[in-house]
Amino acid sequence: MRFNCGVDVVLDADDSVQVGFRPVGAGAWKWSDPRPVHTPSDHVDIMLYNFTPGISYQYKVRLVDADISTSAAGLGTPQLPARLADLKLTTSHTSACKTNYVLFDMVDFCNGSPNLKYLIAVRVNDGAIVWYQDIYAATGSYGQINGWSINDDDPMFPILLVIVDQTYLYQMALDGTTTLVEDFSADCSAASTDAGPCPHHDVFYCADNGKTYLLLS
Repeated sequence: MRFNCGVDVVLDADDSVQVGFRPVGAGAWKWSDPRPVHTPSDHVDIMLYNFTPGISYQYKVRLVDADISTSAAGLGTPQLPARLADLKLTTSHTSACKTNYVLFDMVDFCNGSPNLKYLIAVRVNDGAIVWYQDIYAATGSYGQINGWSINDDDPMFPILLVIVDQTYLYQMALDGTTTLVEDFSADCSAASTDAGPCPHHDVFYCADNGKTYLLLS
């Protein structure tokens, strides 16, 4: 789950800003990565992740170098779509996990027709869904998810790549904002006579050269 926080600051000197959050009145603050801000005034948008659904959160903002922070204020209570909230996931492992989260693609067959498709991130220590992307909401398509990957070489701006219906490649941010669409429908669609090339199964982004690669057949 996520919140997008817009921060406006008025400064006497250049600084960096962070947004912290925690359950209301409990626990240590979790802070975003510092974002630079400049005089005399500036605005930054900071995306916060890893909220547990159904828990109320508060936030505060601080200037790192000046060591000044605001008072805590209410952030809100994130909620999952009803069908995702109905999932009761459990996790088990015999040794320490090398990651805090695992990602899945899934289909909601109980929604009726057409079925909704999601990508979800599950926290390994308790099975909580802490992030999801409704593919229809992001792309306008009810097509199948044929392949996907995530690149977090830049943790501030992870890149999500999704192949839908063996016809479209979407590049998007983790907030669902689509930044690139490649349409293969001229050569690859539902018609059995279409010869391709059709994207399928695997796609990845190479940060070294800024190019995206995918399987075609």
